[in-house]
Amino acid sequence: MPLIIAHGQPKSGSTFLFQAAVALRDRVDGTELYAVLRRLLGQNASVFYDHIPLERVQTILEAAGPETLIIKTHGPLPDDVRPLLEQGLVKAFTSFRDPRDACRSMLDAGASDRAKGSTRWFASKTRVEDLTGPIAHQYRSLQTWLDCPQVLAIPYYITANHQDAAVRLLCRHLGYGALGRLIAAQMQERRSSVPEFYKGISDRFLSDFSAEEIAFLNGALAPQIAAYERHAAERMARLGHRMLHTHLVALRNAHLDRLSLAVGA
Repeated sequence: MPLIIAHGQPKSGSTFLFQAAVALRDRVDGTELYAVLRRLLGQNASVFYDHIPLERVQTILEAAGPETLIIKTHGPLPDDVRPLLEQGLVKAFTSFRDPRDACRSMLDAGASDRAKGSTRWFASKTRVEDLTGPIAHQYRSLQTWLDCPQVLAIPYYITANHQDAAVRLLCRHLGYGALGRLIAAQMQERRSSVPEFYKGISDRFLSDFSAEEIAFLNGALAPQIAAYERHAAERMARLGHRMLHTHLVALRNAHLDRLSLAVGA
């Protein structure tokens, strides 16, 4: 495997998928990613980068040699890094989620952080109004990955409802489809310990937000919701989950209709 970049819209199951990629990498290479990172890039080496400029990616590629390294980011895909994906020198995947649902999960993260005394970014977010700007920014970054044909994009609908299927898709994309069931079983054993995977349930915003909060998000995030709808329908069909998508959207829209808050209303 080449360098692998794990991107994801925050709160879209990106940590779960990242850890699945690490489990696959460690199984194939027979080494432990974090130990290899420290050996090649120094004791303070990190897997997470806010941004991945070309110079940083090239430095990691040069240091890796025959080893496979994985890095994680929520930032955009730079134009000058994209050719590395087209040439097969880098593989990448991303994940995405209904922005209203991501908002719910971010508020959960904030509540969890405050309870722990953490001062992470999430800890300061207590209302839906606090998150519309950040979510719009995150969707702009996400779009750069969705626009690249070499990037596997996994909708949260798959990760939340069929973790095994999501892991098998990821393993196949990374060139080791034969190990998909094994890694999926391994991730099921670890699922409860995956950081940030608070609920693993899609469309929680329907039950966890008030009608007024949903109405606010429908208006404030209308462009992002429309983009999500378009990409989710296309990716779910492409990945073989059209029926699941149709079923979940019907349930969601029926709930929204009961609230008289159907998207676009």
